Amino acid sequence: MNNRPLNHAFAAPGAELCSRVARSDRRSGYNSAKKALIAALAICAVLGLARAASAETSAHAAEADPKARAKCLATKSLEATPFCEAALTARADDRGVLKHYAWVMLSHNMEESSIRLFQRLVALDPENADAHFQLAAAQATMFNYAQAESAIRTALHLRPHHLPSHRLAGIVYEHLGLDELAFSTHMVLARAGLRTGMFDLAMDFQYGRGTAQDGKRARDWYEAAAAEGHVAAMDMLAEGHRNGLFGEPDNDAAEAWQQRAKDERGYWPPLLGPGREG
Repeated sequence: MNNRPLNHAFAAPGAELCSRVARSDRRSGYNSAKKALIAALAICAVLGLARAASAETSAHAAEADPKARAKCLATKSLEATPFCEAALTARADDRGVLKHYAWVMLSHNMEESSIRLFQRLVALDPENADAHFQLAAAQATMFNYAQAESAIRTALHLRPHHLPSHRLAGIVYEHLGLDELAFSTHMVLARAGLRTGMFDLAMDFQYGRGTAQDGKRARDWYEAAAAEGHVAAMDMLAEGHRNGLFGEPDNDAAEAWQQRAKDERGYWPPLLGPGREG
C-alpha cells in the first residue's frame, strides 16, 4: 500500500484534489514509475548546457535584458533557466519568478533545485499556505516524506479546508505509517465527495487502518466510490462479496459488480476474471 511515488503531474496546482496525481485507481495501474533514466540524463545534460551558457552572462543579464522576468514567466521549458536566473539576480525576492522557476525545475525532474527554490519562497512568506503546500509536493516527489510532513502540516494549519493539501497529507501520512492521521484525511476527502477519498476510507475500514475494522462501513464507502465511477472500488466489492468480507458470501452481487467493472474498463482484470475461485 505504501509504494506510492508522486507523479510530476502533481506539479499542476489547483487540480481536483490532485486528480492529476498518478493515483486514479489503486488497483488498476496505480503505481507509476518516474520517467526513464535515459530521459532524465538527457534533461540533466540540457540543463547543464543551459547553466553553462547562462553562467557567463548571469552577472550582466539583468542589465543586458530588462525583459528577463517576462521571458522567465512565459517559458515553461528549461530554456527559462537563464531568464529566471537573471530575473532573480535583479531581484532575489521576486516570488512570482521563484514559484514559476521552481515548477519548471520540478516538471523537468530537477527536484532538488525545485525544493531549494520553494524553500526560498517559504522563507520569504512563511504565512503563505500555498508555498508550504508546493514545498511539500516537491519534497514528496523526492520521497522525502518526513520533510514533506512538516511542510504539509503547516499548509493545513494555515489553510485547513484546502482539499489538495488533505489529499497530499493522506499520501504522506500513509508512507510514514501514520494511519490515524491518514484515516482522518481520508474521512475529510470522502465527506467532500472525492471518490479517491471514499476508496481510501473504505480500505481503512476493511483493514482496520487507523480505525476499528468494520466490513459494513467498508462496503458502504466502496459503493459510494463505485457510484462515482471508481473502478477499483467495483473490483473490491466483487472480491468482498465473493469472499464474504462484508458478511455472508454473495456470488450474485460479486458477479454483478465484476460485470460492472468489466463494462467500465472494457476488459477483465487479470485477478478478477470469469471463473476466479474465491
